[in-house]
Amino acid sequence: MPETDVDRRGYGIVLVSHSVLNGSIVGAADPVSAAVVAWADAAGLGVYQLPVPDHLLPAAPDGSPGEDRANLEFVFGQLASYRAGGYTVAGLVLRIADERSAAGRAFVDLVLQVARDTGVDLPRLWRLPRGARSFDPEADRFRHPRTLAVAS
Repeated sequence: MPETDVDRRGYGIVLVSHSVLNGSIVGAADPVSAAVVAWADAAGLGVYQLPVPDHLLPAAPDGSPGEDRANLEFVFGQLASYRAGGYTVAGLVLRIADERSAAGRAFVDLVLQVARDTGVDLPRLWRLPRGARSFDPEADRFRHPRTLAVAS
């Protein structure tokens, strides 16, 4: 079993984009962040936050490319290790703002690609609509349109 600080009560993890817990680049976390954490806790899931995407960080002074791929390969390597230890990954929660820009959509595509490349199944994708104050993973309004494509 890998050593981890993830809550092991349910041997499950839900991934969240950086902005789910920290808000968007222009604002702080809001009530839906707490609702996602409360749902995860009630479901016996630990919460694993993805790293902040390069496109939200200041450019490197030397102009070097970002490290999104390397960071995500590290994250999904850890998740593969957790899965080998008996954990399940419930899915990924995004904010609608995560995909507002071309760079954001490319980052989400990279997350899904690295998950596939490392054999980590993301059976569900959820998207938090703007202004949401609660989270119900079974409600259609939170289901990401790509959920079926990811599961197949």
